[in-house]
Amino acid sequence: MWTSDQIKKHTTAAKLLEKVKDETFQFLRENKNAKEHEVNKFILKRFKQYNLVSDRKTMIVGFNAHAAIPHYFPSRKSSALKLNTLVLLDMWARLREKGAPYADITWMGFSGKKVPKNIQRAFNTTIGARDAALAEARARLSRKILPVGKELHETACKVIIKAGFKKNILHGTGHALGFTNPHGNPPHLSVRKSGMLRKNIGYTVEPGIYLPGKFGIRSEMNFYIDNNFKLRITTPLQKKIVFI
Repeated sequence: MWTSDQIKKHTTAAKLLEKVKDETFQFLRENKNAKEHEVNKFILKRFKQYNLVSDRKTMIVGFNAHAAIPHYFPSRKSSALKLNTLVLLDMWARLREKGAPYADITWMGFSGKKVPKNIQRAFNTTIGARDAALAEARARLSRKILPVGKELHETACKVIIKAGFKKNILHGTGHALGFTNPHGNPPHLSVRKSGMLRKNIGYTVEPGIYLPGKFGIRSEMNFYIDNNFKLRITTPLQKKIVFI
């Protein structure tokens, strides 16, 4: 269980991650030929500037087909931004302070003027899966029942499967947030390492759809459950793809 001070440190980190995310999309607007590894360098530079630290020196920055790899870490030979490029940004960090927990977000962007229909459909489905999991959690909490990670995962998966993307689910729907790395101790929102979620501990909801060799979509947000069985969202919910 996080203390009130740790919750405050998490929410502060979450706000700073949001700021870094916005500045990264602006960096891409101003650098139309930026490579994935250059975007990663920009993110890490901002982490240092805002007193954030992470367990890795490489965030997940994926363009187009690289976004279809859930844990893609760019190298110097990474892809360059060009017109009509889908961008996935996944970044996680905590305050450089003792006992500070992580925040962890994923957002999608697009460098063209109009998002292709197949990408928009996958994005809408992913957002629907995320929101369905949150709605299920709220429904249980309204009855003073703590949600079970596996059940929230299955709720999100039903939305994705109904849309015809069953084979494109490559990971669980979320995880607990930790201190030494973004993944905390179970329970998680998945089939494995599931269980009843606990109060005053941060979790992610991050459903994804991945089409190998084409593109991938993920939306990731953070929340915790307070002592009054209220779902407290600590990061903004992406509703539209960000235009670059």
